[in-house]
Amino acid sequence: MPVLRLFSHELAVAEALAAELKRLSEQAISSHGLFRVALSGGSTPKTLFRLLVSDIWRNRIDWSRTEIFWADERCVPQNQDASNAGTARRLLLDHVPVYALHPMWTDIDDSPEQAAMRYENLLRRLNLTRTESGFDAVLLGMGSDGHTASLFPDSPLLDDREHAVGIAHAPEYIAQNPAERVRLTLLPCVFSVSSHCFFSVCGESKAQMLARVFEGDDGLPASRIESKTPPVWLADMRAYALFPPQFGGIPKH
Repeated sequence: MPVLRLFSHELAVAEALAAELKRLSEQAISSHGLFRVALSGGSTPKTLFRLLVSDIWRNRIDWSRTEIFWADERCVPQNQDASNAGTARRLLLDHVPVYALHPMWTDIDDSPEQAAMRYENLLRRLNLTRTESGFDAVLLGMGSDGHTASLFPDSPLLDDREHAVGIAHAPEYIAQNPAERVRLTLLPCVFSVSSHCFFSVCGESKAQMLARVFEGDDGLPASRIESKTPPVWLADMRAYALFPPQFGGIPKH
């Protein structure tokens, strides 16, 4: 069963997520020398990235022992605003001494198929598809249609148990620009061997889908994500607006 933590506003969500990253990074570095985390795109991560480079937070995480990966990526150059890796670099990663960066898509990739195979080989070589050595943390969001990473409703990738990385095609209502519809995404088997998955959801546009997740609607891609510990959902009050009444009052965080 997923865990819900509720906050008053988006910045509070980002602060809570930053605290979780600090805690887990200390545990991972103490245990096996590196903190391996997969990032996602979206608006809430931008708030987190800006927070992590602030004077208060910049030195709270040992970036020199942090290895960065991505949960999904649009097949566009990193200098475009649509690039998840490019956004993370501009707002965060160019400003901290990260041990290693592993973007999914680079400007030299010849095709999505080659890029997906390259990333899958990387994950397998680093044992990130194995139960005993998956990601220490994965940061995810949820779209207003219930998608997460680039796993969209009714996608056959949701049932792929053989591969770690897939090629997704975003619906037109997600990306009107055809160049941004082709994407690479981690698949459920990677999330399931990760130690922790965190979902950040903010705003009224997420309220209906958040309610459906906690009603147990497994038709939503976000509902089908599992990790070794129960996924934790961090939401603001706007996203909580339509939460199922049978769950009672406001959950404590």
